[in-house]
Amino acid sequence: MNAAADAQALLDALEGMQMPPPVSWWPLAWGWWVLALALGLGLFGLAHWMLDRRRRRRWRALVHARLADIERNAATATVPADRVMSDLSVLLRQIALVQLPRAEVARLHGKPWLEQLDRLSGTNQFSAGPGQLLVDAPYRNAPVAQSDIESVIALTRRLLKRVGDPRALQPSSAALGGGRA
Repeated sequence: MNAAADAQALLDALEGMQMPPPVSWWPLAWGWWVLALALGLGLFGLAHWMLDRRRRRRWRALVHARLADIERNAATATVPADRVMSDLSVLLRQIALVQLPRAEVARLHGKPWLEQLDRLSGTNQFSAGPGQLLVDAPYRNAPVAQSDIESVIALTRRLLKRVGDPRALQPSSAALGGGRA
């Protein structure tokens, strides 16, 4: 029994088991930091995309509302035809300024301006068709026919469909309100 007593004495001499402290959740392992960074960048990208989309939709709505106002003025003949053409020209210039660099658009007038509109719209109807009225209407002796005005409005709608959403988008109240030409 000596061996049994020795074994019992050895077992009694053992101290209780000490468990290591629980693993702390802080500081995080590097994988969690990578995941948090990826999630943060994803949320930032989503917010940026949503704001950009909202701006594009607002811009599109403002342009279409302004075009509808011009079309309504032309249909009711409350505004002279040369003024309608002038308003259309201003709207088209504002659209072009949003789509293209300012230095490329701001200095254009006459035939080069119409050719730029042709490039934006994908047709030649501004420089070789009814779009010429944008340049000629204020200086005509004869009144502009309603059908010609409607043709230019249709060309403007076509241009709007083609350009879609602007690349650089910061519409201001002056950009679509007629504050500057």
